[in-house]
Amino acid sequence: MIKRLLLILAALAAVGAIGLAVFIAKFDLDRYRPVIVRQMEKALGRPVRIGRLKLAWKGGIAIAAKGLSIEPSPQSPSDPSVQIDEASALLELLPLLKKELQIDRIEMQGSAIRLSDATPPFLIDDLTLKVGIYPNRIDLKSLSASVASGTVSASGLVEDFPSKPRGSFKLSLDRLAVEALAPAKNAGDPQLQGRLSGSFQGSFQGAGWPEISKTLTGQGSFTLTQGRLANLNILREVFSRLTIIPGLAETIESRLPESYRDRFSARDTLFKPLQVNAAVQNGTISLGQMTLSTDSFDLTGVGQVTLEGAVQLQSRIYLEQALSGAIIQSVKELQGLTDPQGRLELPVMVQGNLSRIVVVPDVGYVTTHLFSNKAEELIGGLLDKALKKLGE
Repeated sequence: MIKRLLLILAALAAVGAIGLAVFIAKFDLDRYRPVIVRQMEKALGRPVRIGRLKLAWKGGIAIAAKGLSIEPSPQSPSDPSVQIDEASALLELLPLLKKELQIDRIEMQGSAIRLSDATPPFLIDDLTLKVGIYPNRIDLKSLSASVASGTVSASGLVEDFPSKPRGSFKLSLDRLAVEALAPAKNAGDPQLQGRLSGSFQGSFQGAGWPEISKTLTGQGSFTLTQGRLANLNILREVFSRLTIIPGLAETIESRLPESYRDRFSARDTLFKPLQVNAAVQNGTISLGQMTLSTDSFDLTGVGQVTLEGAVQLQSRIYLEQALSGAIIQSVKELQGLTDPQGRLELPVMVQGNLSRIVVVPDVGYVTTHLFSNKAEELIGGLLDKALKKLGE
């Protein structure tokens, strides 16, 4: 009896599976594409394009789309645009029986996101979301994506959607390639490179990027490993820009011992793992006190980075003591720029953007210190001569 019952249940399950497979294969979801596009445009307030829609089986009934794009609205042309080669949304079966649409998981392949016309697109190889969509609320249970040769994971909640969206989120980054996020505009431009990891927790308001970027707040901690400023030797750049002493960089390089000379001729600046705390408010990332260390110097400072990538860092550079001594031996006038430990010390401004970094020394500071030291030597010499004459 039990055996017969199991056989009947198995047969029913098989028939149900076959029926479901036939339903999925024959159901023409694409004829509802205009309706779905209109509903998406109404919810997002932006133009939506879908190449094709169909039902698929991905451990459950899923809506599969090809050639999906979300473009900026005419009212907000600076909003980000999204292009997705393939996407699928796995539907929860029980809500379907109640004629409700609930999405359990979204998967995307071949995605490209452009934050604005002024920024290059960055690619997302694979993206998986587990999300609950409810009236006026989106619950992002988990997000996992391959971005810039690293991984991004996140979770969050958006409420009052779509009328006045406000949300909170947690974000984790693991070994993202900075150069892929902010590629150089021109070959040979100075560019920050390395692997970025860290975490961030924040909140925002708004449906479009311009509003979100202005209301985004939060705090995070990040580490940059394998750090490199490609096509920029900071050491040489700083002394090249001290034009008050003509040919200073060339003079130093020609007079330095060979063991130090290579540090001036290197094309790039390599630095040790960099740790920094960051706070975001009003569209600006404020960087806490940080130290960029190389085998030749420490660069310490605080600064800001806008969400568009503009960099401004007020800092001081301290040359390693032995190197400072070798440089002063080559150009004795620089003696007046040393700190109590005998290290050459210079205020510098790091500016530009992540795809083109510029390092500018404070020439006014250098000029003041060099001339004040010369003045002290001159006055001291005159006093010494005057006192000697009185003693005769």
